[in-house]
Amino acid sequence: MLKASLRGIWDHKVRTLLLAVAVVAGVSFVSASFVFTDTIGDAFSGAFADAAESLDAAVTIDPDTIEDDFAFGQQRIDASLEQEIAAVEGVDGVFANLTAFVQIIEEDAAATAGFGGPPNFLFAWTGAPGSFQLVAGRAPEAGELLVDADTAADKGWSIGDTVVFSALGPNETATLVGIGDFEGGNPFGGAVFLFAPLEEVQRLADAEGQADTFDITFVDGADAEDTLAAIAAILPEGVRAIDAQTAAAEAAEELEQGLSFITIFLLIFAAVAVSVGIFVVYNAFRTVIGQRTRELALFRLLGATRRQVLTSVLVEAAVIGMVATVLGIPGGVVLALVLRLALSIFGGDLPAGNITLAPRTVLIAAAVGIFTTVLSALIPAIRASRVLPMAALSDVHARRIPTVRRWVITGVLLSAGLGVSYWALAADQALWIVGVGALLIMAGTYALGAAVSNIAMHGAGRAIDVIGKPFRRSGTTITRQMAIENARRAPRRTGATAGALMIGVSLVTAVAIIVFSIQTTTQKALEQAFPADAVVFPGFGPIQALPEGVEDAVRELPEVETAAAIKSAPARVNGQTDFLVGVNPEETDLIVVFDRIEGSFDDLVGATVAVQRSEAERVDLALGDDVEIFVTGDPVDHEIVAIFDLGSDVSDQASFYINKEQYATLDPTLPDIQMSVAFADGVGIDEGKAAVETALEDFGGAQIFTQEDLLGQIEAALLGVLVLIFGLLAMSILIALIGVVLILSLSVFERTREIGLVRAIGMIRSQVRSMVRWEAFLVAVLGAVLGMLAGLALGWFGSWAVFGEGFSYDVPWLPVIGGIFGAGIAGLIAAWWPAYRAANLNILEAIAYE
Repeated sequence: MLKASLRGIWDHKVRTLLLAVAVVAGVSFVSASFVFTDTIGDAFSGAFADAAESLDAAVTIDPDTIEDDFAFGQQRIDASLEQEIAAVEGVDGVFANLTAFVQIIEEDAAATAGFGGPPNFLFAWTGAPGSFQLVAGRAPEAGELLVDADTAADKGWSIGDTVVFSALGPNETATLVGIGDFEGGNPFGGAVFLFAPLEEVQRLADAEGQADTFDITFVDGADAEDTLAAIAAILPEGVRAIDAQTAAAEAAEELEQGLSFITIFLLIFAAVAVSVGIFVVYNAFRTVIGQRTRELALFRLLGATRRQVLTSVLVEAAVIGMVATVLGIPGGVVLALVLRLALSIFGGDLPAGNITLAPRTVLIAAAVGIFTTVLSALIPAIRASRVLPMAALSDVHARRIPTVRRWVITGVLLSAGLGVSYWALAADQALWIVGVGALLIMAGTYALGAAVSNIAMHGAGRAIDVIGKPFRRSGTTITRQMAIENARRAPRRTGATAGALMIGVSLVTAVAIIVFSIQTTTQKALEQAFPADAVVFPGFGPIQALPEGVEDAVRELPEVETAAAIKSAPARVNGQTDFLVGVNPEETDLIVVFDRIEGSFDDLVGATVAVQRSEAERVDLALGDDVEIFVTGDPVDHEIVAIFDLGSDVSDQASFYINKEQYATLDPTLPDIQMSVAFADGVGIDEGKAAVETALEDFGGAQIFTQEDLLGQIEAALLGVLVLIFGLLAMSILIALIGVVLILSLSVFERTREIGLVRAIGMIRSQVRSMVRWEAFLVAVLGAVLGMLAGLALGWFGSWAVFGEGFSYDVPWLPVIGGIFGAGIAGLIAAWWPAYRAANLNILEAIAYE
């Protein structure tokens, strides 16, 4: 039986490759996800390791002593430790490090980076040995800068040029006096590296007398362990001394953890691709087994046991899985390169480095490829093992699932999916539970494909006449009717094939609905809860902060009636993470629109807090209750003096408001993050915006946005997200279309004798091609319609998961309906090769087939 299985694979190489292709795409996506992120991670790890090669030790904050992630002010070291460490026996050099984020101010204001993009770093220049070294010019002094070579080349800077930048205050001007470079090239693609003297960075970062870390080199021949222990002995509590290699490994690990979301994001789409592949391969194996019924029955007649037949089919599946793995892993490397190229084209610079194919990636990809294929073939293999020996003596038709049972299975899956999703959202359960519900919905819709295909195909003639009018050719009525009959008489195959395409279409529809619902809901919220004429946002950096002096400069403008700045950052409230907003109570009407307030914001003085009603109801809070708020230092109890509802129907993430002065006592280092502006009477929006833009020219790229501007920014950002997700989902659609090609090709083999007979009685080649193409079109449209129905449900639940109650459900009907026709056209394209093969069958050989 083993020899027979292997011989069957060899004799049907085209069928084997077609089966493998459906899995190859999924394996490629899985391996690409790991290759892509491993490549980024290894580039960073290599950079840190190179930097540590010339160092012996590092002094850092002990992460175990940091009480909370929000204790920003506790994560720096007294810079005076540098002299004490330098006095330790065995220490050769001590280099104090300090980093800040800055904004490069371009001559063209439109070119100044706004939101997003690679960060601009300002480092203290220490001259420490490492992978970054001076290659031209000299070290910077006060009022001077050194820049990395890539940035200098990108911006066309040369030594002697003037650079305008901003940190947390007005614009600064400095002269470029040096250029440095990384050994082997810049691994931090797109990031800007500026260097200035330590004292300058301390001033700009508002960190006088402080440092982030210290790099240390030892005297030649010094005992590393003894010297490290001597350094540790003089350090204050909460500060530690570790060897340079450990420090580099920890930094790389922390960065890789921060990048783990990329792997998760890509693996989600890989899982979708693999799931579609499972449906395609399952359906293909079931079709192949149906075609081989007589062959398998002959094996049984010749003495093969059920186990041997089962093993035979599973061996064939395992071989196909191995083929898919062998092709899929290098395909993943290519796909990772394509992703990298696509991101670079759209401005997403990535670290430089060689492609990394880790053993873990190979093992996971191989497991996915083989396991997926064997799992897909398991049920068909079990059915094949049940073929009776006497079936070899007559034609055998596949066992049909009774219609009632089919509808029951469909109803149970759909009801369970809808119920789980609704319960998870209503009970505020984890999003993965919502995902389980979504999978059940898709499974139910997949089952629905087989359940309705017979009905759909039976009455599809008139519908196809309408849908296919643009593609109609004279004389093709008979071929269209034969295509309908071909699809109708094998409803399970038709439904399963359409079901694979359905998954991709449903996800595309759901994503489109979620994105459009976000846009509509956000627009509605802005219109209802945007009392200001405009808002000023910071223009740079991971740390969002308005430069000092912006509020005063804007308030002094005659075109401005008033302005109100706020503070906001994550905090611990009663032990849970939430956003804490600092406001001036007299200016809240300019910041947000309230629908109803219980209590008063006038009482928001000292250790008091206002709470959004949705949050108060969730955790059972009332006026007069105390909540414990932790930002830095010690937790502080705050009395609830107001409970409010926002003017829009959508809840805001920021549930707790305190007085700005109280916020300053909790965290003196936290700057203002945005400012609402109201223009004076008689000043138009454009006039007021132009006046504020002029005032902001001296403040580091801070930007003013009107309501219209914000909506434009949101639409552009959502469009980018939509394009990215659709691009990743395209893999799933491609796999589904491969499934259409595969099943149509197998159905051509299955109907070889039938095609020969119709050709013998007068059907010409063009009619055969038309028949196969219309069948593909019909299956594709059925899958698209089912996908749209599933997508409508998934989009609704997805929008609810994003916003909670009160979201605006928005279906982009034109793209959705256009997608149905697009799927039909894709089906016609997918049918080109099967149609060609069917039309070119030798008539006599086809009639004599079997």
